[in-house]
Amino acid sequence: MKPEKLKPNVVSWSLASIASLVYVFCVLLVFIAPEITINFFKYIFHGIDITQIASYDLQPLGIIIGFVEVVAFSFIFGWYFAKIYNYIDKKSR
Repeated sequence: MKPEKLKPNVVSWSLASIASLVYVFCVLLVFIAPEITINFFKYIFHGIDITQIASYDLQPLGIIIGFVEVVAFSFIFGWYFAKIYNYIDKKSR
């Protein structure tokens, strides 16, 4: 049975889609409950006090730029992930 290869475009769009949903959810959390959200992410960053660098004043242009960056980076990372996976899978046979 031939192993299935990952399709880089499918993986890229899948990762970019999930990352965009997470980004929008995060923006909404900051709008709804900024202090709780910042405290929540403090634990993800191993207790680093991000309140010193956090901004509660979200600007529409900043949100759009951040969204585009998240989608673009996720797409690129997904593409490379699929390519590297396929390469390693081919070499391991």
